[in-house]
Amino acid sequence: MGISVECVLDERRVPSQLYCPICTDLILPKDGLLSPCGHMFCSMCITQSLQMNRQCPEDRQPLLDSGLRTVRDGNPLIYRMLGEVSVRCTNFMKDCDWQGELSELPVHMNVCVKEVDACSVCKRYMQRDQLDQHKLSCGRPCEDCAEKDEELAEYRRELVRCRAKLADLRVQVQSLCADQSLDAEACLRFDKFTLRELGQFLSRHLHARPPHAESAQIFETMRQSFADWQKRKSDNPPTISDDLVFALASALASKGCETGLRRKVMVVNGVKRVLSFMGHAFSACYGYTPLLFVRVLRFYPCTIYGHAFTHLPFMVNPFAV
Repeated sequence: MGISVECVLDERRVPSQLYCPICTDLILPKDGLLSPCGHMFCSMCITQSLQMNRQCPEDRQPLLDSGLRTVRDGNPLIYRMLGEVSVRCTNFMKDCDWQGELSELPVHMNVCVKEVDACSVCKRYMQRDQLDQHKLSCGRPCEDCAEKDEELAEYRRELVRCRAKLADLRVQVQSLCADQSLDAEACLRFDKFTLRELGQFLSRHLHARPPHAESAQIFETMRQSFADWQKRKSDNPPTISDDLVFALASALASKGCETGLRRKVMVVNGVKRVLSFMGHAFSACYGYTPLLFVRVLRFYPCTIYGHAFTHLPFMVNPFAV
């Protein structure tokens, strides 16, 4: 490839023989090659042509790479003529106003500020007049990369160790939470102020009553709470009636309390009294745990008293002896 015709200042004064017949560019003096038949080409153009066809592109004479000579060696006069052609910078479209002889063009291109060059730091290509400003903000390579890589590797190893410790701590926390939950249940109080907690405790152990929660103690707590509610003692919790119904429902639904508490309540006072007490506040406490009531009512002849559930007076004491 030579120099574009657009860069030639006076194209009419340049002989046509100085242009490459393949690419039609003006041949660069140090790049031109002559064939034995006297034709001149750009070195790249004739080399590619001979790879496809071993003939001169102009007169179809047989031609090999070994038969080509440089213009400087083959015809010094042509060589000088090429060097004296007046041209302008190939970056004239980028506002470079340099003009001179073709032989001087390579020297100018080495310093042309409009020529594209690579940043010595990041290897990004841009015009030379932009490089100085670019280098002010261009990231520089780390001078001690090996040391930083080792530090990064150590941080990664430490991260793995921390994650392992975190997993162990999570297991310990879960174990401690479970122990604290058991301790809290073991410290469960049995009085009218903790009826709701008692009901929640029983609802969590419907299938197996913990040994520290005896049926007799649960029955006595609710019997005494009911008596305090009837007497309307001033220290009664505001929600004592709802909490009492909830605790009783949970107790009757619990397998651990069925044998003791349910038999005691039913035998001593009769089924109707228990149902009267449960039925009167059924709608009020149904929102606690509906499944408890499904299970409770499964043990009682609900159909007999079902129509009178919400109409029976709430003054019958199911715990009265």
